[in-house]
Amino acid sequence: MNAMTVGQLATTIGVSADTVRFWEREGLLPAPRRSSAGYRLYQEDSIDRLRFIRTCQRLGLTLADIAQLLQVRDTGRCPCESAEGLLARRLAEVEDEIRRLQVP
Repeated sequence: MNAMTVGQLATTIGVSADTVRFWEREGLLPAPRRSSAGYRLYQEDSIDRLRFIRTCQRLGLTLADIAQLLQVRDTGRCPCESAEGLLARRLAEVEDEIRRLQVP
């Protein structure tokens, strides 16, 4: 696949172009190269990265948590161990919230 614009990448992932730009500003997505007209041009590996971000969000991880996992992932190591700790913490938070809501 050739380079994609922010709109094409967003459509592929199922998010808005503004979301992609936001994640880029937050440092979750490296700044892409630009066309001569100044358009962002993303490579295919951005698809996998954005899917990873979306999956982490669905699991309830914060952007700070996701950034931490991406740092590990970017080293070439599997972020599994780091993810396990973050997800265990998130699960405990959810369980605490359930208990709080069940109190009459």
